[in-house]
Amino acid sequence: MASTQTVKTYPRELAFVATSGLNFPTKSRKYLINLVRDAAVKANARFVIIAGNTLDGKALEAEFKPRLRERIDEYMAGTPAKERALAWREMVTEEFTAEFTEEHAQQLDDFLPRIPGGINWHIAIAEKVFDRPIGARILEKLQKLRDDVRLIGARQDGSYDTEPKVPVQFRGFETIRVIVPHRTPWFYRIVTSFMQRLIDSFVPRTSSPKPSMILVGCTGTATHIPFYEGVPCVSVPTLHKIDVQLSVENVVGCSVIRVIDDGTGPIRVISGAHDFRTAIN
Repeated sequence: MASTQTVKTYPRELAFVATSGLNFPTKSRKYLINLVRDAAVKANARFVIIAGNTLDGKALEAEFKPRLRERIDEYMAGTPAKERALAWREMVTEEFTAEFTEEHAQQLDDFLPRIPGGINWHIAIAEKVFDRPIGARILEKLQKLRDDVRLIGARQDGSYDTEPKVPVQFRGFETIRVIVPHRTPWFYRIVTSFMQRLIDSFVPRTSSPKPSMILVGCTGTATHIPFYEGVPCVSVPTLHKIDVQLSVENVVGCSVIRVIDDGTGPIRVISGAHDFRTAIN
């Protein structure tokens, strides 16, 4: 009688890294983003998610307005009224906006490291609160400069979804839903409250199938609720020094998330935070 041989099924694993709140160019620090890069390499991550606030949109708007005013004044001083184009103000504004966007996209390109092993950056945009429309335009320019940058949640009207999907090629774990704030957050005494509020706002409004996981950015916390609204939910740290706390326990760093299928039961999600607060200077 021929003997049968049992073939072992080895565990399948997907690892990725997530953070939020780079807050470029005001509070961003090169050594912190390099620590995220190092964490991704060490974890053999497939990709890195930046869940909102890549750019300090309010600071960029504050910089843009006086510089545009100066450019308009220069044009008026150097061009006699009879020689000005019919729509000269719109022309000057458009030209300066393109220059401003290019300038900051180049700076962000220098700041954001390329990660060895073909690891890409997937960026969700908190357009209404943190990144602002001007930040979205800079990130769009960055995406054209870099083959390792993916913007997620783009809509046909040019705006960005605050609850975009990240498709994942991992059987049984196909979609990550990234949620970023669409209103200015306030302080919460319970660490998970802000994350749960954002999830509770999203779930009743969607008709889509449940994602494999929900990832929440811009909360300044690093929490993991294994089963909330039927799926694992993780909030990821911010990556800049926090001046105004949103919770009793704010974390600066990144999360390394592992999705494990050992073939013996449900897929497991394990989230561990890398806390960079001791590295901040």
